[in-house]
Amino acid sequence: MAKVVILLVLHNEERFLPGLFDSLDKQSYKNFQIICIDNNSQDNSKDFIRRNYPQVKIIENSQNVFVAKAFNQGLIEALENGAEFIFDMTPDGVVEKGCLSALLDVLEKNKNLAAAQPIVLFWDEKEKINTSGNAIHFLGFGYSKGRGLDIRCMPAQGHPVNYSSGPAHLWRAQVLKELGGFDENSFLIEDLDLGWRAWLLGYQIVNVPEAIVYHKYSFSRYKKKYYFLEKGRLSIVLKNYKFKTLILFLPAFFLMEFLIIMYSFFKGFLREKLDAYLDFFRDLKMILRKREEIQKKRRISDRKLLKSFSGTFESSYEDFSNPILRFLVNPVLGLYYRVIRNFIFW
Repeated sequence: MAKVVILLVLHNEERFLPGLFDSLDKQSYKNFQIICIDNNSQDNSKDFIRRNYPQVKIIENSQNVFVAKAFNQGLIEALENGAEFIFDMTPDGVVEKGCLSALLDVLEKNKNLAAAQPIVLFWDEKEKINTSGNAIHFLGFGYSKGRGLDIRCMPAQGHPVNYSSGPAHLWRAQVLKELGGFDENSFLIEDLDLGWRAWLLGYQIVNVPEAIVYHKYSFSRYKKKYYFLEKGRLSIVLKNYKFKTLILFLPAFFLMEFLIIMYSFFKGFLREKLDAYLDFFRDLKMILRKREEIQKKRRISDRKLLKSFSGTFESSYEDFSNPILRFLVNPVLGLYYRVIRNFIFW
């Protein structure tokens, strides 16, 4: 039986732990170890785990180093302990009994798969999809596929997705080692970047309808979030595309940037958007260094990659529900994308 290590990054999530650990106890697949990386929790998270689950390894940080760095700490520990698969999930999830078994079955049958994504359902509306895997828009935005749809609309067979989502995903450990784990500078969209880089190495990511996770989801909108999302998006696009592709996408990119600036002005986060530009250019040398490493390792072309990307946004997602986006941006960008990708031969 393959060894699975479950990585949990904690920061004051004691209220979620009883439900989470109870669901992990009930997994039909038993050959797993749990490693918790605690980002200086001030509640009783660590005490709860030590008291009820003394076999769980806890890595303690003296400050909140955020998800990507904490995950990478756990990944190093897991690889040293002989992990073959890494199940990364957030503490606010509850896992159905057969989830791990279903994910492992798919990955073990196809060695070209980097990761498998369970179907994530809302905890409060258990028949509705939170995500069935995530899509990447060609300008670097990410969004959940199938959000809000009834689970009965889900195809019986799994299919490829651009990247697996943070609530829960099972990765092949050696692929994560090859990728170097999360990019610690891609805060809040580190999973998007990881999935994109996995595809560039020729791997695929699929969803698995038989694997179910319930997510105690709450959408948060705060000014600093837009700063991190925009700075990360700019960095990821520059790192992962070839320069010739970037040049062809410039007209669409500038149009979208203008609209985001206008939107941020009216929504009150213009300062955060401008700060994202500023810090992007401050980090440009580091980003270009990472870009050089990624481009040397890549195994597939942008032309092949872009066949799976999207030219439009799904308007069911909160940040993409604006009528201007639906009736102006989606048609314009969608048409541009369909035309211009025919000229990408590299």
